[in-house]
Amino acid sequence: MAINFPSTAGQLTDGSFTYTTGGRTWAWDGVTWEAVGIDSTGTDDLAVVTNRGATTNVQLSLDAGFISGGTSTFTGLTSNVQWSRTDNALKWDDGSAALFGASDDLAISHTTAEGNRIVALGGLEINSDAIALKNQASNATLIEASSGTGGEVKLYQNNVAKVTVTNLKTTIANTLEASGLTYPSSDGLAGQAILTDGSGGLSFGSVSASETLDSVADRGSSTDQTLSIGGLILSDTDSIVFGTGSDLTIVHTGSKSQIRHSNAGNPLSIESAYDVNLLKNGTSDLLAKFVPDGEVKLYHSAAEKLATTATGITVSGVVTATGGTSTDWNEAHGWGDHSTQGYLTSISAETDPVFVASAAYNITNTKITNWDAAYAWGDHASGGYVALTALSVGAPNAASGNGNITYNSANGVFSFTPPDLSNYLTSYTETSTLANVIARGSTSNNSATIGGNGSTGGITLADGLLSVRTGTGNVASIDLYCEVSNAHKVSIKAPSHSNFSGNINFTLPGTHGSVDQVLRTDGSGNTSWVNQTGSYTETDTLSSVTGRGSTTTTAITVGGLTVSAGNSVAELNLSTDNNNQYNVTLKAPSASLLSGNTTFVFPPNNGSANQVLISDGSGNTSWSTISGGGGGGSSVTINDAAPGSPSSGDLWWNSNAGQLKIYYNDGSSSQWVDAAGGGGGSGGSGITVYSGVANYPLASTHEGQIAYASDINAMHYSDGSDWTGQRIVTTTESDSDFDTLLGNYEKTYTLSATEHTGGTTSENSARKVIKLVDNNGTDGGKFTLNVGGGLTSTLTTDAWSNQSINLGLSLGSIHNYTLSSDINAGPYATDLTLQDSVRGISNTIKFAGADGLTVERTDANTITFRQGGTSVTQYTDDMAKDATWSSISNGTHTGITFAYDSGTKFLSATVTGGGGGGGGLTYTLTGRNTSSTNAFIDLTDNAATPNVNSIEFIGSNGTDVAWDGANKRITINSKDYAVGANAAASGGGGLSLTGSTFTYTPPDLTSFLTSVPQASATILGGIKVGANLTMDAATGVLSANAGAYTLPTAGVTASGTLGGVKVDGSTVTIDGNGVISSTGGSTAPSIGDVNATSTSIADNARGEVTITGHKGYVLYKITSSHEAWVRLYVDDATRQADKDRSEGADPAPGSGVVAEVRTSAANQEVLITPGVMGFNNNNPRDENIYVSINNRSGSAATIQVTLTVLKIGE
Repeated sequence: MAINFPSTAGQLTDGSFTYTTGGRTWAWDGVTWEAVGIDSTGTDDLAVVTNRGATTNVQLSLDAGFISGGTSTFTGLTSNVQWSRTDNALKWDDGSAALFGASDDLAISHTTAEGNRIVALGGLEINSDAIALKNQASNATLIEASSGTGGEVKLYQNNVAKVTVTNLKTTIANTLEASGLTYPSSDGLAGQAILTDGSGGLSFGSVSASETLDSVADRGSSTDQTLSIGGLILSDTDSIVFGTGSDLTIVHTGSKSQIRHSNAGNPLSIESAYDVNLLKNGTSDLLAKFVPDGEVKLYHSAAEKLATTATGITVSGVVTATGGTSTDWNEAHGWGDHSTQGYLTSISAETDPVFVASAAYNITNTKITNWDAAYAWGDHASGGYVALTALSVGAPNAASGNGNITYNSANGVFSFTPPDLSNYLTSYTETSTLANVIARGSTSNNSATIGGNGSTGGITLADGLLSVRTGTGNVASIDLYCEVSNAHKVSIKAPSHSNFSGNINFTLPGTHGSVDQVLRTDGSGNTSWVNQTGSYTETDTLSSVTGRGSTTTTAITVGGLTVSAGNSVAELNLSTDNNNQYNVTLKAPSASLLSGNTTFVFPPNNGSANQVLISDGSGNTSWSTISGGGGGGSSVTINDAAPGSPSSGDLWWNSNAGQLKIYYNDGSSSQWVDAAGGGGGSGGSGITVYSGVANYPLASTHEGQIAYASDINAMHYSDGSDWTGQRIVTTTESDSDFDTLLGNYEKTYTLSATEHTGGTTSENSARKVIKLVDNNGTDGGKFTLNVGGGLTSTLTTDAWSNQSINLGLSLGSIHNYTLSSDINAGPYATDLTLQDSVRGISNTIKFAGADGLTVERTDANTITFRQGGTSVTQYTDDMAKDATWSSISNGTHTGITFAYDSGTKFLSATVTGGGGGGGGLTYTLTGRNTSSTNAFIDLTDNAATPNVNSIEFIGSNGTDVAWDGANKRITINSKDYAVGANAAASGGGGLSLTGSTFTYTPPDLTSFLTSVPQASATILGGIKVGANLTMDAATGVLSANAGAYTLPTAGVTASGTLGGVKVDGSTVTIDGNGVISSTGGSTAPSIGDVNATSTSIADNARGEVTITGHKGYVLYKITSSHEAWVRLYVDDATRQADKDRSEGADPAPGSGVVAEVRTSAANQEVLITPGVMGFNNNNPRDENIYVSINNRSGSAATIQVTLTVLKIGE
């Protein structure tokens, strides 16, 4: 129906001049009448439009969507999405997907290869208080899960719950298999243990009485558990080792028992809070007794012989010393006749080297005088004392225990040891993921913000509200993805900031609406479904129609088709079947290649097989048969050897054999095959042209082949010995040489289809083999037809007796999806259901209305959103301002008045109270004191009853505090300490503080010796002379009698002779006091290298070498001078027993192999991590390390093997 529009003469062209008819409003833009509220300007179908104009250069785009009365297909690159009105379903082809999220985070898809898939990036959340996954028929449960404290998760097998997880326990209803182990399904008997069958099966059983610690240790000799044992017996030389560095060893060598301590940095300590007794074996007889903070006693035959006391030692019995006995002492004590020995009466100069080297030699009269002066506390200014100014704080010590502070009275230094806080937590990094948190509880009454702070970005979830904010500079959006690998999405986006004039509320209708209705807004964001009414005269051209959308599934018939692309070469795309999977593109040449228009006329028929199109030079084409070979994309190589990295279809002329070969893939492998006959025998080969007979190849390697000499125009064939004796003569007779040979060369081929063999039943069923066989039964090539998921193949014979390979669909892999709206039992709600009618699976999305919005199911294809209509009040900004004024005006306030302008909506406030704070309190800060040792700071308000807040300062420990009212300040004074004169010596001495003065009292040393008295008949003192020594009575010089005594050489065993020891004087020395010291070196073991070089070993032969190392060692690295297989053994016997083992075989447990490496280059170092312990197994044990070497260097070589080891053990 035509629309009679009013005259537009003199009317405005800004769209304000409108005309309404048939329920539709039109606006005049100065050129055309545009429908207000809809995007389309016409209703003509594409056939009518194309009659007015059939050319457009734009793509069709349906921004407002479309309504299809039939089946609508959305064509993709490789698959389509189809809305079927008949099935009320949105169907997704295999390979297509529904994508959700800005980064395609959720995908729902189906392919024949992978089946149904839901792929979620960053986790998939299904919100429900109860979830059940069932089979396709919905008659068997797979997984059940419910929330709450009584909730549980169940895993089913064959509709029977097998695993049940609750808040308190996990129940497994059948046999548990984990990490390759199958656990018992029922409890065993008391005392039974879990035993393995060696193949992963575990069961309860009694432990065999023959089980020993050896057999258990063979399976594993380490544990981190505490062991309780009744006793521990070790064989001779077996030891117990303590410490990571083997610091303490307890061992019995066979002849003696030893406790060895090898940690040079720390002493060997036996610590006890109670008495320590050493007893004779099997008795209570004491050998020694150690009392904490008390005596130490030594016993002989259970009788006490020596005991320490607080002041010295007590000895019971005779004391025997080197060079004499206690009897000699007793005689000396009784002052017998010592005239032969003499006494020291004076000392002029000491020359004895032992005494000169001792500390006593340095006691001089001057030092004694100085000491006497010091004792009398003379002037010590040159030595100095610790003064107050010398007090200092040293660097903190390493943290230890609870920490403390110490003071060094010698130098006045305070030292602080901080507490050890190494076990306290200094930082914590949260490692829980969202999946971990949800696993602990997936329900919360709190709001949550994800991906931002909730104000400048992120998604905020609150009760009934979802807020999406963005901090990226882009508008916020919600992406809904397809189901196939998240390949596609629909984005719901907010407009850009420049398009806003305020916040927008968009309220959907409460019903589905009717077919062909459109969504209309009332201008305030409330939408409703309305009918499109009215008609008008269509004026659209194809250009304007395709400008709004350029795709249609309706067939178009045109009188002519011109394809142009402006400054680009025009293209015509012809799509294939299989949902337009591929395109064939016809392109025009570029303008630079043409001199005018070109006409291309196709032949009027289909032509014959293998014919090609040829042109007559005027653009007229016809079908023609072309003989001979052609080019292509394959490569052709002429060489004696096959080319490297060939591709399927490549040709190779073997110039040595005179054969043409093609690189062929038969479906399972690729190889070179003859392109023209075989390489000998009855197969024959192609004919090669040579410039002369002299250029023919060797006859012995070309038996049965033909060669042609172009210089004499003669053809020969080889009988394996020569060419020229077998010239081929051609005549017209049927029995000519050429005809006979040609019969041998000509072949016929048969193409057949067979079943595939060699695979599994399912692999063979999916494959059929197509073979080409010649008349001699030789397989000329084959290829395999393999069908993928969703397809089947069968081999049959058709009605014409021809073999057929039939391809069919596997219905078990087919899906038929329908999308429909369904009634939901909830208020104002409708379900959108996606159902697979083949498998009986459906998924439902519920659309629920709230706050005046209802969701209605109009029909199976329509969901109507209905807003509450005029009964719903729109809350405005002015209403909010009025409500604010009402709240303020009805409230109470003091010292301030408010005025409200209802027109401008402005609120004014006026302060009516006095004071800077509008009638509030003011404060005064003052100071005072109540004694000479304190001060106060008071803060007082101006209330009717003032309130006072005070801070008090109090002095103590030598510090006084005073208030200076005149200057309004607090003075804090501390004492000026000084060191006074020393007090008289008394007792053990001390330091006191009187007022601000330190006083030092020295200790009373009057009872201490200041010099050594000279020995006399009544005074003990001086030096006592023993045997083989003489002392000059006049000078006091002590001399040894030369030749009177020879010191024997010390023995080498514990029971050997005690005697002199010879030292080297450099690393080991003896000082003047007879003390032996060593310098350099270390008592701690260190890592070092040991090596040896073999004799010449032939390539791939075995040789041996024995390295001098250690009786026990830890191996860290093996280095070989040549590429080799190197093995280490504990003795030669195990080396010989292992010499024939192959390189790829592992040694048997207990075979004596310490380690083995295989180097791949010269001087290669192979690290042994962690280090391996090795030892020498000879009896008696020696330091040999036995090595076997297999040379892999490629030639004979003498091979050096170097071991990096740490000495341990003996």
